[in-house]
Amino acid sequence: MNAVSLPKKNQSVVWITVILLGAFALGNVYAITRDFWWLSLLPLGLGMVAFALLKPNQFWLVMVLLTPFSVTLDVGEIGASLTLPTEPFIAFFMILVVMKFLLENKIDWKILKHPITIIIILQLAWMLVSSAASTMPMVSFKYFLSRLWYVVVFYFFGIQVFKDLKKIDQYNWFYLVAMCLVILYTLVRHYFENFSHEYSYKASLPFFKDHNIYAVIVAFFIPVALIYALKARTLKVSFIRGLMYYAIGFIFLVGVVASYTRAAWVSLGVALIMYVALRLRLRLRTLLASLAAVCLIVMASWTDIMLSMSKNKAESDSNLDSHVQSIYNVTSDDSNTERLNRWNAALRMFEERPVFGFGPNTYQFKYAPYQLSHQKTRISTNLGDLGNAHSEFIGPLAEMGLLGALLVIALMLAAIRAAMHIFYEPSSERIKYLALIALLAFMTYYSHGLLNNYLDTDKANVCFWATMAMITALEVHHNKKGTNAGQEESTALDKP
Repeated sequence: MNAVSLPKKNQSVVWITVILLGAFALGNVYAITRDFWWLSLLPLGLGMVAFALLKPNQFWLVMVLLTPFSVTLDVGEIGASLTLPTEPFIAFFMILVVMKFLLENKIDWKILKHPITIIIILQLAWMLVSSAASTMPMVSFKYFLSRLWYVVVFYFFGIQVFKDLKKIDQYNWFYLVAMCLVILYTLVRHYFENFSHEYSYKASLPFFKDHNIYAVIVAFFIPVALIYALKARTLKVSFIRGLMYYAIGFIFLVGVVASYTRAAWVSLGVALIMYVALRLRLRLRTLLASLAAVCLIVMASWTDIMLSMSKNKAESDSNLDSHVQSIYNVTSDDSNTERLNRWNAALRMFEERPVFGFGPNTYQFKYAPYQLSHQKTRISTNLGDLGNAHSEFIGPLAEMGLLGALLVIALMLAAIRAAMHIFYEPSSERIKYLALIALLAFMTYYSHGLLNNYLDTDKANVCFWATMAMITALEVHHNKKGTNAGQEESTALDKP
């Protein structure tokens, strides 16, 4: 057989490729002998860069798929932590998105003028200001940068991804499947420890650093799985995948019960109440008025309520009945009393610096002197090693002042209002139930946020900002009367 002759141009490409591969092989061998094995990852890194440049939408979905499996590593040399593999990808992708925006110089004014977008931009601006006035500027600016890349990648670029309605389904499916595998892994580990309460704190390691963040993500996606299962035909889900959603929903429910996280259980109850309110077609102002009335009644009866709660001595343990009763034990349950201690410390910090706060992400380093001895618990610490203020609303008061906390509330109300508007006035049934998915997921997160805050983790950031993008995209791009709301729009970003 005669040898195939290549044109000179192709021969040059082949020879250059062979030389480069040979140089890399030799360099890699030398690097391994010097115990520098990171060089072996160079081809993979270059491949990921090429993938991101050529198929950004698909690369974005891959980052979503990898998020539940990410692991946080402490980098002692620089005194920081790094979440692998997601954080390097997200930081790189943010640079790519910014460069693309600068090169194309195209502004989608419908997105920019949306209330959710306006509040997010105000949040970032105030975070930057409070970082400049921070008591620990380096800590605050690092946190601001982290928040910025999550917002740019998963909110702003997420809206572009969700211009194609099918991508919303793909996003939910990817996160559900990946998270389902993590839940199964956690349940297997927990099973060998007889599902003890003590082991629930570390059953999800190394993917989740504690059972609370694990439970909040599980609870976040339970409405997603159940609505896809129950409304499979409306959401254009195949019969087989519909059955898979039922199975995934069951696994998620088992996972949230086995997590022993009381706040997650309560958050699902709040989501159910919201669903009932939607079926009754109650408006947001009605819900807020009802909430205000409940708060007034609680304040008027506060003494009697505290007296009744002080009689509850049930503490969290492996007994589910006692564990449920311990939800309102504020006298002897360490988790509850320590949370009250953290909140009181945050309020004292706010009183001292009500305008700018102590700076984003500084609470854990600054709250120790603001604890009172009679409010400390058996698990209190002065070393700043037990995390944040345990509230998505009270924490910003201490770190970013009154305006920072008000912007958190404003964003929550804007997202809920937009999702309710889509649900009540949808252009199609499919749009209606996609909005319901986002709304109920947010209700689990925000109700959980009364007792915890997790926007310092990649798991919570990805699903939080992507779901915010989902609501905005549904309202701006899909919920239009007189148009085919189910029409799938291709995105120019996916073109090479």
